[in-house]
Amino acid sequence: MQLPKKYKRLIIAVSLLLLILIFPPIYLYEFYPYITSIPIGITLGYMIPTGIRRMLYSINEDEEETLPPESDFFIVIVILSVIGTGLLFSFWCRYRIDSAFRNTGILVKDAIVTDGKSITGGRKPKYYDLQLSYKLKSGTKYHAVVPVKSDVFNNVYKDQTVDILYLPSHVDMVRVLIGENVSKYLKRPNRDIKPTDIDSIFKYNDTELLKFLDRTSYRWQAETSEGSTLNSNHLTLESVVKLPNMVVYGYGGYLNGELYLAPLKIEGKSKSGDDNSTIYFTKKYKIVKKSIINQLDTKEDDITTIFTYEKRVE
Repeated sequence: MQLPKKYKRLIIAVSLLLLILIFPPIYLYEFYPYITSIPIGITLGYMIPTGIRRMLYSINEDEEETLPPESDFFIVIVILSVIGTGLLFSFWCRYRIDSAFRNTGILVKDAIVTDGKSITGGRKPKYYDLQLSYKLKSGTKYHAVVPVKSDVFNNVYKDQTVDILYLPSHVDMVRVLIGENVSKYLKRPNRDIKPTDIDSIFKYNDTELLKFLDRTSYRWQAETSEGSTLNSNHLTLESVVKLPNMVVYGYGGYLNGELYLAPLKIEGKSKSGDDNSTIYFTKKYKIVKKSIINQLDTKEDDITTIFTYEKRVE
C-alpha cells in the first residue's frame, strides 16, 4: 500500500525526530554543538509545520495539491518552530550527555594537564582547550583535547594532576572534576569553607577534621609536620591549619573581609602594623585577615588571603 503523498513529509519528520530522541548524536554535539543543532533545527523545524499544513490542506490523498499561499502568520510559526526545535535538541543532547557521565562515567584520578590554555574558536565560543593525559580502564595511556568552561580553565595549570570522568563509549569525552562539575556529576557537596564552619573546626581532632572538610568539598588531603597538620585542597585552593586555640584558613584568591565575615556579625575592626592586614572582632573570635601578594611574571598578581581565627578570652 502506497503512502499518500500528503502524509509523507510529516511522517518523515516525526521519524527523524524519534530517531534523534532515541539515538542523539551526543559525540557530534559535544565537539560541534552549533554545526549539529542548527541543521537539525532548520530541517525538523521546517518539515514538521509544513508537513502538518500539507496534511490539513491537501484534498486529494494520491496527488500533491497546489496549496494556498503561505500567510505571514504561518511563516512566523515556521521560524519559531526552527528556533524551538534547535533549542530543544540542544537541551536534550546536554541532558543525555550529563546523564551518561553520571551513570556510566569512569573516574580517573591524577590525570595530567599536559598543555592547554588556548581559546577554542569555532567549536564552542567562550570555551577553552585543555590537553590531558590519562589512563583508560584497560591500562592504555590516552591523550585528549578537552573543551572546558572558564571556571575549570582558570583553576588548572600545566603538569597539574586532576580527577576526571570519561565515557567508556567515547573515551575522549571528558569532564574535569573541578568546581560545579563535582556536585553535578559526583552528586556530592562542593563548597568553600565558610566562617560559620570555624566553630565545628575547633571541635574536631585531626582525623575528624579531615572527614568534615571532605564533606564540604572534594579532594582534601592532610600532611602532618612538626606537630601540626596542614589540610589542603588544590582544587578549591584552600588550606586549613588547626592549633589548640587558633585556626588558620587560607584561600588562593582575594576575599573581602567585611563581606566574607559578615555571617559572624563583626563588632569592630582595626588596622595592624602591616598594611596588608586588618583585625576584626566578633563575639567569639579575634580574626586577622592578611593578603599576601606574590609578584608573578604574568600581568596579574597572585593573591592569597589568610584568616587567622583566635578565640577571645571571655
